Formats: sequence, structure tokens, C-alpha cells
Amino acid sequence: MNFEITGKTKLTALLGSPVAHSISPQMHNEAFRQLGLDYIYLAFDVNPENLKTVVMGLKTAGICGFNLTMPLKVHIIPLLDELTPAARLAGAVNTVIIKDQQMIGHTTD
Repeated sequence: MNFEITGKTKLTALLGSPVAHSISPQMHNEAFRQLGLDYIYLAFDVNPENLKTVVMGLKTAGICGFNLTMPLKVHIIPLLDELTPAARLAGAVNTVIIKDQQMIGHTTD
């Protein structure tokens, strides 16, 4: 990463287990850098048992959104305020956007 993380940098993340092997942080952070966006993307090892606690903590801390791996794509649904029609149809969510304290589940699969 060739950019500076400041107090204004917005957090995005990948939630799943395992995630240590994921190249998503490198891809997203390079895209943010190329686009000149002040965001950072981190990976957090999260299992279904601690998903609610982690998500509520991240939301409270001001995260902008996050991606999920299976089986969290299904476990997240009861925690969301809204689902897009595609996510509802798929019965799974791989992307959550947080706007005005509302968590909206999307699917890009």
C-alpha cells in the first residue's frame, strides 16, 4: 500500500473463516489507491457464533460496509435491516452497505 491511513480513512472489510489466504484486501486496497479513495479494506476471521458481536461492533465503530464468505452469507440475513431483491431471491448476502445506520444486504454472486 502506498497511501496514508488517517483519522478520516473509511473502513471496509471481509468477514469469514478462514480469510488469511484471501487476496481481497490486496485487490480492494489497490483499487482504492488507483481511484484515489480514502478507504482501507481489512480481513477479519469471523465464525457464525461471533458474527453478531463482530458486526455490531464494526457498525458502532463506523464501518462503511463489508463482504462475507460462506456460511456467513446466510447467517447475516437476520441481522440486516433490508435486503435487495436479488439478495432476497438468492437467500444469501455477500455484501453489506451501511448507510444512515441501516445495514443493507446485497448479492453480487
